[in-house]
This record gives sequence, structure tokens and C-alpha cells, in this order.
Amino acid sequence: MTHYRRAVPATLQQVSKACSLSFTTVSQILNRGNEHLYKPETRHRVTETARRMGYRPNASARALRTGRFGSVALLTYGAEASGLMLSAAMLAGIQEGLADMGTHLVLETVSRAQVEDRSFVPRVLREL
Repeated sequence: MTHYRRAVPATLQQVSKACSLSFTTVSQILNRGNEHLYKPETRHRVTETARRMGYRPNASARALRTGRFGSVALLTYGAEASGLMLSAAMLAGIQEGLADMGTHLVLETVSRAQVEDRSFVPRVLREL
């Protein structure tokens, strides 16, 4: 059995070559859309090879392809705010719930002055 040690995560192309399968087959198995079309042995071979090679889905490529970012932005006031503050436990619960749905939490803290400025658009919203 070959063990891969990679500084950079493997690409779908590299995983497909290592499995001797088409790019399309590997993509459909790893991107969780049509994996049910393949035999369990094939799915296992692909997922184990991807794991050994350090494959991680490219979130940017997925967002471009699907038009979905898989993220929720949470804007909070800075320390000077006199409003509701989220406890670490609440924040962890939010993040855990979103992770269960395959969604990332993006947290950005803004000042009261920024919130009151009608022309201000938080960076997280400008970039998404």
C-alpha cells in the first residue's frame, strides 16, 4: 500500500490518475452528488485514495461552479457596543449547527460608527 505525504492537497485529477478512473467518476464520488451511481467498492477505492493523498475539496472552485458559497456571515459589534453579546458557548453552538449542514461561519466584527454609516459595507459582504 502506498502512503502519500503531500505539502499541497491532491487535486481531483491526481486522485483520478492514482485510482485509474476518469476525472468525472472521481468528481461525482467525492463531490457528493452522484456517488450512488457507483459500486460501493469503487466509492471506497476513491475515498480511501483521496484520504491517503490528502485531497480536500476546493471551496472556491465549488462556489464558482455552483454559485453558492456555503457560508453564513455573522456581523457583531465591537467591544464598545452596549447590545447583546454572544457567549463563546452560543457562538460554538452556531458554528457546530452550521457545520452539521456543511456551511462555514464567517465572523466579522464592526464598530458602532461603521454600522451607523449608511455607506459602509462590511468586507465580508463586499467580497461575497
